[in-house]
Amino acid sequence: MKVSLERKGRCPAPVNCGPAHAPGGVNAAGFAWTVGKKTGLVLSTFVVMCVAPLLAAQNEAAPSQANPPAAQAAAVQTARNATIGAPAPAPAETASPTAPAATAKKAGAASAEKRYVIGPLDVLDIKVWGQTQLTGAVAVDSDGMLSLPLVGEIKADGMTSDQLRDAIQTRLKQCCLNDPQVETSVAKINSKRYYVYGGVLKPGPYPLQETTTVMDALSEVGFKDFANLKKITIQRGDMTFKFNYKDFQKGKNKDTNVNVELRNGDRIYVPE
Repeated sequence: MKVSLERKGRCPAPVNCGPAHAPGGVNAAGFAWTVGKKTGLVLSTFVVMCVAPLLAAQNEAAPSQANPPAAQAAAVQTARNATIGAPAPAPAETASPTAPAATAKKAGAASAEKRYVIGPLDVLDIKVWGQTQLTGAVAVDSDGMLSLPLVGEIKADGMTSDQLRDAIQTRLKQCCLNDPQVETSVAKINSKRYYVYGGVLKPGPYPLQETTTVMDALSEVGFKDFANLKKITIQRGDMTFKFNYKDFQKGKNKDTNVNVELRNGDRIYVPE
């Protein structure tokens, strides 16, 4: 049996890899017999020295092939590294911090309008769906009465918008409409006002639409540089109330320095 183990230096050192390497004095046949006799030892040594490392290398490569998530993670990381230096995505739009305050202000105004009590000379906006002759702006008379076609006269003075709406719907059901849809709102307040004048930046009349105190009123007008905030007065008919703005801010003398609730026709004076 002739065995060729020539692998260009990969065979174990103690093994002779071909007939050309036969020891001196030994012919080719004898050398072949010697190799055949020792085939078992040579093959075992070859497996240990040459094949085993190859199997080990294959086993090391196998986990990476059998673990797709790890490979995917490496690919994702590579893609991330490739995007370094790319323009950052535009930040998502965020709600304006003033949006909640604006919403709350609108809700407060709507609530105040519902509570407002209609008075003489107020202008109302009335809508009756499908009835153009009953839709439009209507002023309350000086005696507090409101006049509408098909409805006649209704005493609006002392009612809220919702109460007036219900009264108009009742009249329309009684006269001519099966299911009238009515909306009412206050377009302009002329019946209830207070006035601010003197050392303020925005003097003039202000609508008394909801419960309003002296501090509420003063917070809307602003003060001139030399306004005397310690000697403010509120004139109500024949009565005069004194108010110290500075002391009230500091929490002083609240028993005598009262934050008066304003009434229709009150006049607030800020001396200079």
